[in-house]
Amino acid sequence: MTKDRDKAGQFAEGNQAAKGHGRPRKPPAEYLAAVAEELSIDAWRNIIQKAIGAAMEGDHRAREWVTRMFLDASKMEAEIRSHDLMGSISDTLKKQQSLTPEQRDAYFEKIMAERDDKDN
Repeated sequence: MTKDRDKAGQFAEGNQAAKGHGRPRKPPAEYLAAVAEELSIDAWRNIIQKAIGAAMEGDHRAREWVTRMFLDASKMEAEIRSHDLMGSISDTLKKQQSLTPEQRDAYFEKIMAERDDKDN
């Protein structure tokens, strides 16, 4: 145990190494809003194209960034689809309560056909 550490091995009170080195804070909403206002879709596409090019040339940080962006986008899309599906199921159940069995079958087939068309 050194004078910089306590009995538990953690930084002792007054140790300069323990000050101001916590997790970085998330940017305030105003900063994110400003970026969103200034960053056009074309500029974003240009950034992505450059990052993909750098990743293909061996830049490991660009490869990590592109991968992270892709996985986050895939996760977001899956969450959106899941939310949409849950809403559709809820709406379907509400509508089915007032339908005859024949009407329910026709309605369900219509929804499934629309979903297939949307996915293709």
